[in-house]
Amino acid sequence: LFRSWLAIDAPPAKGNFESGRAMQKGRLSFGRLLGTGFAVIVLLGCGASVLGRHYLSSVKDDVNLLANVPIDNLIYVQQIKDGIGARAQIVRDMLLETDPGKAAKMKNRQADLARQAAAAAKQLADGVIDTQGAEFVKRLDAARPAYDNLMAKAVDYAGKRNVSATTDMLLKDMPTIQANYLNVLNEMAAYQQDQALAVAGDAEKVVSLAVRIMTGLAIFSILFGAAVAIGIIRVVLRQLG
Repeated sequence: LFRSWLAIDAPPAKGNFESGRAMQKGRLSFGRLLGTGFAVIVLLGCGASVLGRHYLSSVKDDVNLLANVPIDNLIYVQQIKDGIGARAQIVRDMLLETDPGKAAKMKNRQADLARQAAAAAKQLADGVIDTQGAEFVKRLDAARPAYDNLMAKAVDYAGKRNVSATTDMLLKDMPTIQANYLNVLNEMAAYQQDQALAVAGDAEKVVSLAVRIMTGLAIFSILFGAAVAIGIIRVVLRQLG
């Protein structure tokens, strides 16, 4: 039977030459159809695997970018904003504190918060990925020193219990400088949120495209396989007469 399918039987008798040639031609047609169909299905499978790997790699890159850059930057921005409120509260508390030891601890806490804000700003600078982000970092670097310098003076006056000078600084000078500082931080946070949404949207589009392509390949494979099966059946039926 195996030799029969491979069409390697002994040559047909002379009287049956035409019939044998027709059978041999049918076997060749059957083998060619089966081989072509199998090869195409294998190629479609390989193509689907390659495309799937490509799109999954693209989605992985987007997810890594989303996880490591925009979200981290949002955390750094929020750390700086939280520090602004805490530093202002420390100055107000120092004005009311009569214990020099506790006042000194508050001053040290103020210095720690200033260092944390500087470290967060550096992390932001290292984490930006485009020119727009770099521009926000420049604006932040320009706004932060003015706030830090004014806050240092306010802490110094509060430590000396100079209520008048401290109050004037907090009520007259601080609002404008702090508002400019917070404005840059709020704009940068909004930019990072938009960036995160854009990356997530790109990943969603890639996944959607991959699903459509893979579905199309699957449907084509099914239709092509059905066509090959029909062709094989017709060849076999012709062989059977």
